[in-house]
Amino acid sequence: MMIDDMAWVESLSPEALKRLAERMGEIVPTSTQQTKTEKKERLLQVGQAAEFLGMSTTTFYRKREKYHRIFKPLECGERGQKFKQSDLEKLIEEHPEIL
Repeated sequence: MMIDDMAWVESLSPEALKRLAERMGEIVPTSTQQTKTEKKERLLQVGQAAEFLGMSTTTFYRKREKYHRIFKPLECGERGQKFKQSDLEKLIEEHPEIL
């Protein structure tokens, strides 16, 4: 069964939401807690980074070559280069003209 209207979720009490999340195997973070994904930076491979920016891998390589000072990858040994998702988000905000 697919649920198209998620308005029913908004009608749940905070306690009911927490129970629902626990049953789904998740922990509902409070505003003072950090989730594991917030603590650990998400790293994207070249293909994932290109998809995140909405371009092909080939275009991504061309842009990275042309704007090498803006596209700052992390060196990850033999596995190639990875990009921080937060750096890509910052790139979108600060340099939308190159995307």
